[in-house]
Parts: sequence; structure tokens; C-alpha cells
Amino acid sequence: AGARTGLNADSAPRVSVVIPTRNRAWCLPRAVESVLTQTAGDLELVVADNASEDDTPRLLAAAAAADPRLRVVRRHTPGEMVANWSLGLAQVRGDLLLLLMDDDWLQPEFLARRLAALEETPRALAVTGPHAEGSEDGSEVRLPESEPPAGLLEGTELVRAALSRSWFLSSTLYRMEPLQRCWPRASEDGLVPDYSLNLLLALDAQTRGGCVVRLRGADMVVRRHGGQHS
Repeated sequence: AGARTGLNADSAPRVSVVIPTRNRAWCLPRAVESVLTQTAGDLELVVADNASEDDTPRLLAAAAAADPRLRVVRRHTPGEMVANWSLGLAQVRGDLLLLLMDDDWLQPEFLARRLAALEETPRALAVTGPHAEGSEDGSEVRLPESEPPAGLLEGTELVRAALSRSWFLSSTLYRMEPLQRCWPRASEDGLVPDYSLNLLLALDAQTRGGCVVRLRGADMVVRRHGGQHS
């Protein structure tokens, strides 16, 4: 479906970040930059380009040339959104995974905070937190007026968090093993992939005694603009 650049199987990073994109040259660079400027730098970034027809390929080529942690896989003909997610996931090598939307961005300490929480809670399948809202042009950020309490989400409380979307995909760092168990079913459900994935992970955690750590403090930004799907 596409070609990879810069793959080095001898130096697998701890964290993999996947950004799927199509024709989002107007916002993608900020998402990419926010990953590559994380204070926790043991990472790779895989951008799955779904046959973009705007300036996206040129921008990604320049960014990959400047930072070898960025790899690009490109479809030559457009595919379904879920297929593009899967294309990116097929490239990753880390034990931990972030699935970041191409119109959102991270604050610099996003990964460091989640890595510390995973170290403290070995049975956690993921670490999440609240998100702020950004304006369409990215110039303004509005913090949430209130936040749910920090702590462990497990059992029925974790299922409720998935159903209410208070456990949001792009604000979550996942362990790869449980995500890989649930992704095939999530990608076939015909639902919004991030909604289905978190619900399946919550049910999986119930059977295996897992949990999700919820932090306080919004350290990623969801950009609000026209044309969003969910």
C-alpha cells in the first residue's frame, strides 16, 4: 500500500506515535512538531498518509529529512479511514503507543507524565488525562472548566469512562499488547474507531484485572474546526 522510510529494526524505541492523515497540510505540521519536541525523546513517529493531494507529502518529506525519528508510509490511492489507521499500526515497533489525530497537538510533558504513571502502575493498560480545546487557527487554547478526579479507572467505572468518551483516544498512552488484542475487532465494528477501541479495552481489562490511570491537568489540545467526524 505504500513505502516506508528510515526503518532501523536494531533500535526499537519505547514509544510509537501514529498520526493518520489526508489533505491536512494546514494543521498536520503542528501535530508532528508536538510529538518530536516531547521531553521524553525515546520515540518514533509514523505518519500514515492516505494519498494526500495537497502539500502534505512535501511537508512530511522535509520533516523526515530533518528528524530520523519520523517515518512516513503513504498510500497511493485513498482508502477507508480505519484502513489508514491500520497501515500506520503495522509499522510501529515500540511497546507503548499513542494514536494522535492530525489536527490535535501535545504539550511537551505529555509522554513523560504518562511514562512515569505506567512505571508506578504495572497493571495499567493505559494512562489518560483531560484535554483542552484549541481554536481552528490554533492561536487560542481553552482549558476545561472542570476535570474528573485523578486515580485508577477499573471495572464498571472504566466502561462508563469509555462510553462517555471521558477516556479519549488522543490523550491516552496505551500498552501495545492489550491494544493489539482489541484492534482487529475495533477496526471491524463500523463505529468511530477510537470509541470502539476504548470500549473493547475496558471490557478486556475487566476479564484480566487491568485498569487505566487517569491524570489531572490537560496536556493535549483538541482543535475544533469544521469537517470533524466525531
